[in-house]
Amino acid sequence: MSTLELVPWCLAFAVVAVLIICGNILTIVVLLKSSLINTNLCALLISLAAADLTVGALAVPLYIYQILAGYLGYRHYVTSGTIYQAIDIFTAYASIFSLIVIAGERLLAIGWSIRHQQVSKGTYLTVIAIVWGLAAILGCLAVLKNMRIITLVSFFIPVVVFFFLGTAILCASYLTLWCIAREIRSDEDGGTREQEKRLGFTLLIVTILFIVMWFPFKVVNMVFFAGVKCGLHCTTEVSALVKLLHYGNSFVNPIIYTFRVPGFKRVALRILRRETLASVTEEDITMNMITGPVSETQ
Repeated sequence: MSTLELVPWCLAFAVVAVLIICGNILTIVVLLKSSLINTNLCALLISLAAADLTVGALAVPLYIYQILAGYLGYRHYVTSGTIYQAIDIFTAYASIFSLIVIAGERLLAIGWSIRHQQVSKGTYLTVIAIVWGLAAILGCLAVLKNMRIITLVSFFIPVVVFFFLGTAILCASYLTLWCIAREIRSDEDGGTREQEKRLGFTLLIVTILFIVMWFPFKVVNMVFFAGVKCGLHCTTEVSALVKLLHYGNSFVNPIIYTFRVPGFKRVALRILRRETLASVTEEDITMNMITGPVSETQ
């Protein structure tokens, strides 16, 4: 790939970075301006949006720099590569772990509502700290690997295991949640059942998009790690494509919220129009389709 051919790729990554940043900043502002700020789920959603925001604000720009630095022969390419890998892994796994925690929280809320109501705010904050702490540890492994303190295998195996284990937990949680939601009945007009169906479908969309947008990147990484060669040109093109796809996962959640969460679009538009906080009322946005009414399973 020539330097001229790099330009479209760099522009594509730049656009993705802007979309990630704008989408997740708007999501955080909407959550903060709504009454959801008083709920524990809101803290988890903000943590997820913050993780995705760091992907667009830090990881993607550094990736663009790495592309240019590698082909232009910048002096500090190796050092910047270490920093990039650490931040890339840190931000990516903060996002992944946040998704997993949200799935577990929703499973507890729908399946075991009494226990869910007994969970303190401190517990939520502790879990969020653990999420970011684990992501930071994985990011540090990249630094240790590049400093040759640990081997490539010692770095690669934990990163891959955490991803596939996390994905398995994510899928199992949503599958269980879907099964529980199907068993919930409403004594009135079936509204609860319909909400739970919508909840299950929303979470199913999140899961499918996560798998579709992340797995190609992980598969390519594993293939290259195993030493399978397909030529420099092919390697560069495929690597850039799967990387673009997996970075794109960091701005799909705001899109899902816009179309699947009642009132989210209305509140977002009011914020963009710079309307006053007082105009954003509690009725403007409800996360029922994400939080769902909590009911004890039979």
